[in-house]
Amino acid sequence: MMVYARAREAVLRRLAEIDPPPSEEAIARQLAKLEDAITELEYGRDG
Repeated sequence: MMVYARAREAVLRRLAEIDPPPSEEAIARQLAKLEDAITELEYGRDG
């Protein structure tokens, strides 16, 4: 969905603004948390 794509872009944009930049692992963790939240919204906790 477009709203989730925008949320992903927003997270990446915010992370890119951090100085010093976060590690690739930290970025991956943040994106995984977002994906978990999206799944919970779409399918509930049992997603």
